[in-house]
Amino acid sequence: MKINFNYEVVACAEIDKFAFASAKELLNIKDCINMWDVRNVLRYQLPAFNCLFAGFPCQSLSLIGKGAGVSWTCECGHTYNPLDLPPDRRFICPECGCESENRNETPSSLIVYVLKAIELYHPNLVILENVANLLSAKFKPLFNQITREIASYGYNVYAKKLNARDYGSVQNRNRVIIVCVKKTIDNGR
Repeated sequence: MKINFNYEVVACAEIDKFAFASAKELLNIKDCINMWDVRNVLRYQLPAFNCLFAGFPCQSLSLIGKGAGVSWTCECGHTYNPLDLPPDRRFICPECGCESENRNETPSSLIVYVLKAIELYHPNLVILENVANLLSAKFKPLFNQITREIASYGYNVYAKKLNARDYGSVQNRNRVIIVCVKKTIDNGR
């Protein structure tokens, strides 16, 4: 089944070549920049776009994961949450001042690059998805960091926990959906 809407996909970040091939067919994607990895958002000059849809890996946030959150570990051995730093200082280790790309990043820390894309391109609409555990007591401060930062870029931010089974899926899967709309086009209601 093909989805027929009036849209154009200008870029994506899909590291799995088979998933990318499936998405191209399902979504009728013609010419699209595949950055392969969202960390490459800083290496591309993307065309203007109105909507950003993103999910960031949940392994470090899920109940069955190790619970490492979005930490980065520098070559010097210092571990830190990049969201604790201002966006322009995140890629510099607060301990040693190193700007190396050879840091260890948890899978869930890819949200940092999604936030960078929002900051750089200011699409009208942003929709993010992740596991419901993002709203747990352990990760609620992280959720608040993410939503506060997006709001600081001029967005109204709405979040809700939804279950896929309530929308026609055979899976009983809770997810947090975060919808962000530019304040210039959203009245907040």
